[in-house]
Amino acid sequence: MRKCTGNDRRKKRYLSTTMTIASVVFAVCISLGIGSIGFLTYYDGMIGRYQDYISGIIKMAELEVNADDLGNCIDSGQKSEDYEMTQEFLDKVRNSYDIEYIYMLVPLKKDGRDNMKYVMCGVRKDEINDSDNKTLGDLSGTEYDETVSQYYLNAMQSKSDEIVYYKNRTEFGYMYTGLKALTDSEGKAIAVLAVDISINQMRTEYYHYLKIVIVSSLLLTVIFLFVLKKWMTERIVKPIDRMKQSSESFVKDSRVVTEPDKLKFCDPDVKTGDEMESLSDALIAMSEDLKTYMINLMRESRQKERIESELNVATHIQASMLPCIFPPFPDCQEFDIYAEMTPAREVGGDFYDFFMTDENHIALVAADVSGKGVPAALFMVIGKTLLKDYSGFEKTPAEVFAKVNDLLCESNKEDLFITAFEGILDIRTGEMQFANAGHEKPIIYHKDENKWEVYPTKPGFVLAGIEGIKYCPGTLNFRKGDRIVLYTDGIPEAVNKENEQYGMERFMESLNKYSDSSCMELTKGIKADLECFTEGTEQFDDITVLCFEYKGTEGK
Repeated sequence: MRKCTGNDRRKKRYLSTTMTIASVVFAVCISLGIGSIGFLTYYDGMIGRYQDYISGIIKMAELEVNADDLGNCIDSGQKSEDYEMTQEFLDKVRNSYDIEYIYMLVPLKKDGRDNMKYVMCGVRKDEINDSDNKTLGDLSGTEYDETVSQYYLNAMQSKSDEIVYYKNRTEFGYMYTGLKALTDSEGKAIAVLAVDISINQMRTEYYHYLKIVIVSSLLLTVIFLFVLKKWMTERIVKPIDRMKQSSESFVKDSRVVTEPDKLKFCDPDVKTGDEMESLSDALIAMSEDLKTYMINLMRESRQKERIESELNVATHIQASMLPCIFPPFPDCQEFDIYAEMTPAREVGGDFYDFFMTDENHIALVAADVSGKGVPAALFMVIGKTLLKDYSGFEKTPAEVFAKVNDLLCESNKEDLFITAFEGILDIRTGEMQFANAGHEKPIIYHKDENKWEVYPTKPGFVLAGIEGIKYCPGTLNFRKGDRIVLYTDGIPEAVNKENEQYGMERFMESLNKYSDSSCMELTKGIKADLECFTEGTEQFDDITVLCFEYKGTEGK
């Protein structure tokens, strides 16, 4: 094979750039992940230490509080000797330990003004004369918002000995607070003991730590990316580029070459000794398989075109076998007739027929061959021909069916069968003799009553099923304006997108809608309603409709 040396640098750069961007994104994600893990580890450790520190202070302070006396002070609003001693202790704790605030308060409600009542607060030496210092009975004003106050309420209502922690941003910076309910000798919560610790330093240290981690990770990532990009270029990008050029050349040639066996695939010359070389070998093998496939496809396409051409001819032939000129008997004013058949495939098994058996009798036939496609169409031709031929010899449709059934059974190796309805009408009297071989019941329109009804006749056995079958004869009497509609099961069994059947109820509604229309308008109207119902759903069965109206003779 010849080698291809062409080069598409724009696309090559695109692939390289894409892989580089993907690697950078991956590396950045790794760096952020490492930084996040480091932060979480650092943060959790620091928070744990703060909690331990706060817990120790709270437990120490709790031991110095006379809860029963403090409860009395809160209720009375008067400071006791024990209250003053506790206040001095809180002052010492605040001055001696690394905390921002230590205080007690009573949460009153969740939101609004004055939702907290102060009990006492530790004071630093430099705050002794501060007018903002809170004392027993002072209210909070708007100092505590709804979110923060909920923590105090939760701590006050907690029945366990746990400490409630929360983080909050204040005007003095970020604070980490521990809350513990103080209970008297009866176990009643009287106030909440709170300790605030500033975590501004922790956040500063965290950001510094995070920067170091990210910068280190990015530096290592840059080195990794440089090595990775060089390796990927030599081992992946360049081999893929050569395989792409070979493939594009092969595709370009395939569009202009009329003989697939002359196509050539350029060897990409990939010698990496790994999966890329295996891929190159697979492309070469695939090109040979594709050539073979194209040759076979071209052969099959020609054969398919021939079959389609023959099926189109068969469609036209089948259509020409069915009466398609309307009105079919211009000189006959005693009746009106119209029919249509729409096959589910190129050719179908449904058929209709009407013909004069003599100058006073017309035969109406509607039939449905089992199966679809060409076999059904061929069997339809035989059945239609026999029915028409013997309708002129036998006296009644029942006798016609008996004769045709025996003939069809003689060479029915495919086990096909036909459902059929035939009626022979005397145009002078309006009397119709009929027989039904397993077909759909006819629908009769009574002009005098302006009513459609499914004629209650019992269908007999199908044609071509069993030899020697006898068919029951029937009689219908038509008056002027009466109609008969013959059809196949493709109408009531048609389905829409929701898999609902058209059904006889909708069929009857459609017939009633077109009662005053001609046979042609009625037939086309029914098909239009059916198409509207199915909404483009694929037709799975042949559809046939025949409408006949008896207009009577002069004086009748």
